[in-house]
Amino acid sequence: MSEPAVLFNEKVCNGGKKIAIATLNAEKSLNSLSLEMVDLIAAQADKWEQDD
Repeated sequence: MSEPAVLFNEKVCNGGKKIAIATLNAEKSLNSLSLEMVDLIAAQADKWEQDD
């Protein structure tokens, strides 16, 4: 099974705030952005925006 092109993580901080982290995971292309990666990041950003 291949690894996802972008790894997403969240860290919980004081007061319940969160830090969202997107890690590029495309070593063979030196982590250059592909259209797939941009689509994944945009979709996840929309989810994070809706998370209150």
